[in-house]
Amino acid sequence: MEMHCLPFGLIYSMKVDITHGNRIMSNRPKRAAIRTTSFSESKKNRFASNENHANHPQNNESKKDQCEPYTTATINKAFEDTECDDANSCDNGSTNYKPKHLDSPQMNDSHITNDDDSQIEEEQPESKQKQGITLKTWKRLATNKMYILTLISTVTFLSTSLVMVTILPDFCMQHGLSLSQGAWNSAIASVGDIIARLVGSWLLHSKLLPSIVIFSSAIIVCGITMSVYIAVNTPTYITLTSFFFMLFNGLAYSQYGAIFLDLVDLEDYPLGIGLNETSAGIGLLLCGYLINLLTEYNNNYDYSILILAVLTTA
Repeated sequence: MEMHCLPFGLIYSMKVDITHGNRIMSNRPKRAAIRTTSFSESKKNRFASNENHANHPQNNESKKDQCEPYTTATINKAFEDTECDDANSCDNGSTNYKPKHLDSPQMNDSHITNDDDSQIEEEQPESKQKQGITLKTWKRLATNKMYILTLISTVTFLSTSLVMVTILPDFCMQHGLSLSQGAWNSAIASVGDIIARLVGSWLLHSKLLPSIVIFSSAIIVCGITMSVYIAVNTPTYITLTSFFFMLFNGLAYSQYGAIFLDLVDLEDYPLGIGLNETSAGIGLLLCGYLINLLTEYNNNYDYSILILAVLTTA
């Protein structure tokens, strides 16, 4: 701007107003007007250059290329594609379409419980457990005839079978078996007991026969096998007899615990099985003591084993 104004400033500064005789104050307003005019002209020239640059063909083509992706035809085509996709999705899954707010799990008023109700429901089972064994439980067991008969049978079996297992090693030694032969006898008999437990578990699971039928049959055969000991003298027969004795003995043991579940209610089962175990322990002490006295009196196990066999079968 100063370059445009400099020539005009030099020309008019050298002019002198002779008529008025004032050199210093001559034509200052004129010089200011000239400067303003030159500034406006330079500004117009600059705007004109910008317009020429904008109207240039190459620049217009570049701008057109930049704006072409956003033309009206392109936008309309994008809307048409979107509408087609929406229509296809609606046709394909119109039956399965469901708003997202409907997929949220609905609250069921029936499941909403009050804190007081939940506390009451938690306290009710505790109150039943705290009651424990009452006089009604004793009365129900005492009036159950099948339970009483089964209790007598199981107590007798448990007492006699445990006494027989206890005196069996000494019985083998009296019949001339060595320590190694006695050990083999016990090992083979234990194999029969293991087989019996497996068979008994399978019978309980398959439910082919009632547990009380299996138990009764097993104790009868077990008592008969006990009586065979009186007639055998050789190690081989004693070992075979021991194997079958432990086989049916284990079968009966695998069933007697389940018998009381069939005979009494679940609430009465703890007391029922507890009475059975307690009575069997007392019976074992009495039976062992009596068999010891009888064996010392006869100086052999023949009569003692015979009594045990009869009590088991009965």
